[in-house]
Amino acid sequence: MTVGHHLRRFAFIVLLVLELAVQYRPGSILKPYVGFVAFLAWLLSIPGADKTSRRLALLLVAIGSVLFAANKTSLVTAIESFAQNTNVLMIMVLVPLLGIVIDLGGYRQALEEVSRSVRQPVSLFLLAAFLVYAIGSVLLNAAIALVWAVLKPMVEKTGKDPGEFLVASLPRGYDASLLWTPSSPAMAVALGITGASWPEVFLPGVALSAVILVCAALVEIGGPLLGRVEESFDMSLPTPNPSIRSRRDILILTVGFLCFIGAIVLAQSIGLSIYQALVPCIAITLFLWLSALGKVRDGLRLVIEHFTRKIPDMSSQFLLMTTAGFIGVAIRVASGDGFATLAGRMSGLGATGFALVVSFLVWGISVVGVHPLIGMTIVYSLVLPASGGYSAPYVALVLLLGSALGFSVSPVSATILVTSACAGRNSIEVGIKKHWKFALVSWLAASLVLSLFSK
Repeated sequence: MTVGHHLRRFAFIVLLVLELAVQYRPGSILKPYVGFVAFLAWLLSIPGADKTSRRLALLLVAIGSVLFAANKTSLVTAIESFAQNTNVLMIMVLVPLLGIVIDLGGYRQALEEVSRSVRQPVSLFLLAAFLVYAIGSVLLNAAIALVWAVLKPMVEKTGKDPGEFLVASLPRGYDASLLWTPSSPAMAVALGITGASWPEVFLPGVALSAVILVCAALVEIGGPLLGRVEESFDMSLPTPNPSIRSRRDILILTVGFLCFIGAIVLAQSIGLSIYQALVPCIAITLFLWLSALGKVRDGLRLVIEHFTRKIPDMSSQFLLMTTAGFIGVAIRVASGDGFATLAGRMSGLGATGFALVVSFLVWGISVVGVHPLIGMTIVYSLVLPASGGYSAPYVALVLLLGSALGFSVSPVSATILVTSACAGRNSIEVGIKKHWKFALVSWLAASLVLSLFSK
């Protein structure tokens, strides 16, 4: 291993420890140091990242630096902004640890056996999308890593590449849940800036999310992703039934993960954030499960291996995660006095036109590296004078639609960063290259449906 590899490992782990400390003690004296360590991690990530991620990060930081300089922002504030997105780090690094119980518990064999009864790729695609849709409404993007760990062996058994198959299904399923779940920061931002209430957007949001889920699979119909791999199964043979042992293992796995999710929900009900709840819930789940298996020592070895060997290989994810914080703060500073509005041109568009333009602006600027949550705020300030003829819930839903699609295509969104970490690929390939067609189709279809709720 090179010196750079060791330095990256040290910086990444220190950043994780500091982020954990800040999550539990928001007023901690350590908070100012997180930004400086994040900046150091950004620097060390550059040589280890892939070429595409490196170029994008350097371009965005150059733009952000110009914006900071134009607004005479202090150097300390600029450096500290690298830590604005580091809470995603906890999900990227910690949730995949749950995959250890699948390997050590022998559940992979059970999943493979069950997968033989899921012969149609479209069925597995919809299953993956719905699982992350349902679980993500509670666990947010942590559900992506969780469902990835569970379904990866099933996908491999069908002859599909998880790096293609799950990369297509999981982000789309999760982002659909953002249109209605009250747990999402996107919902909090949309309701906060428009003044709408959650009950007002819930049912329309569920309807929109159903449209998104349909589009998620629809854009792949006829393509290689959902085509059957002929050599994987002999379709003339009857569908095999899983053995009693496999059914038992699947039941244990299901109950175990449901208990984990329930623990997260319980922790949130007593006031903990999703990030604060993750560490104790993951630690307790691993300890109890591995103890029941009698493999605590083997599990500890794999945990250490995860932190020492796998984390340094996540340079591209660390680079874009810290870049997202920097450019996001820079744009927020630059737009402090508001943008010149397009209200005059937009006032005559009608409900459908308003939904199309506003949602496109949110997810369109996400493609170039603006975080979707920041994009919602920017676009709302841009179109506020043109939104007076529409109800607050309608405007909130339009912004949420743009944000949900933005999370699918933005190279710096938490959705894509977590997915790219699972797939071991850069976030450009996992994001815009994989989901541009889905984003376009969903944008058109959902905007038309959304116009029905304009009154």
